[in-house]
Amino acid sequence: MSLILKVPTLNDEIHDFERLFSLHQQAINSDKEHLILDFSDCQFLRHNAVAFIGGLVRFNQLQGKNVIIDWHSIRERVCTNLKQNGFYTAHTEDSNGWSGNSIPYREERVIDKNGFLAYLRELWLGRGWIDVDENIRREILAKVVEIYVNVFEHADSKVGVFICGQHYPKRKELSLSLVDFGVGIPYKVRTHLQQHSMAAEQAIEWAIAPGNSNRPNLVPKGMGLDTLRDFITGTGGKLEIFSDNGYTIFNRNGLGYGKCSTPFMGTLVNISLKCSDLQYHTHRLESSTTLF
Repeated sequence: MSLILKVPTLNDEIHDFERLFSLHQQAINSDKEHLILDFSDCQFLRHNAVAFIGGLVRFNQLQGKNVIIDWHSIRERVCTNLKQNGFYTAHTEDSNGWSGNSIPYREERVIDKNGFLAYLRELWLGRGWIDVDENIRREILAKVVEIYVNVFEHADSKVGVFICGQHYPKRKELSLSLVDFGVGIPYKVRTHLQQHSMAAEQAIEWAIAPGNSNRPNLVPKGMGLDTLRDFITGTGGKLEIFSDNGYTIFNRNGLGYGKCSTPFMGTLVNISLKCSDLQYHTHRLESSTTLF
C-alpha cells in the first residue's frame, strides 16, 4: 500500500510553510512503506519548498521508505524550474541544470564549508543581482556559513542540510533557504535550560538573543543574526526561522514571533534580500538600521 502526498502550490507565506510541515508529518506518521509525491495540484514551487521537499525525500528514504516522485504529475513550467535548479538531476541523474535565475539546489550529508562558501559567493551574491560593498558581502557570507556549519555541529540531522535559492526579478528579491531535519532549536534550548515545557517561540527568542546562544551545545553567536538582521531590516528584506511549532520573522517592521499549526522537528531558515539600484555599503547600512 502507498501513501499519496498531494503537493499544493507553495509560496512563502506562513500557511505555505505549514503546508510543507504537514506533508512531512503525514509521511513520518504513516506506516506505509511507499510514498508517492503527487504534484497535480501544484502550479508553483518556491525555492524554500524545493529545498524542503528534497529533505523530505531523503529523510523518509533513510527511514527505509520507498519515495516516488510522480514526475508525470508535474506541470511543464514547474518541471522546467526543477530541471534548471538541479533538483531533477539530484533525484533522477538524467539531466543537468543550467544558468538561470535559480541558486542551485544543493544537498549535503557531510560538511563542506569551503564549497558552500564558494557556492554563496559565486551563485548567490556574486551574480550582480544585488550590489553590496565587499565589507558587507564578507560579513553576510560569513554569517550564512555559520548557519550552515551549525547544522553539522548542533542539529543532529542524519540527512544533512538542503539548500536552494532564487532570484525573482519582478519582485526584486533574492532569496535563499537552508533546511535541516534535525532536533530543532527549541529542543536544544529546553535541554540546556532544563525547561522542557518552554514554548517553541520562546526558545527561539532565547536562542537568538545576544549573549545567550554562544554557549556549548547551542546555536553559536545567535546564528549570526545580528549582521543579517541589520542588513535585512535596513534594505526591506526579511529573515524567517521555523523550528518545532515556533517561528520568528525579522523584517523592516521589526521582530515578531508566532506559532505554526503544524510542527516541524528540524529548522528552516529563509533569507529574502531586496534588490535595488543602490549599492549597499557600510555607511548606508549603519544609518538604515536605526529604523529597527
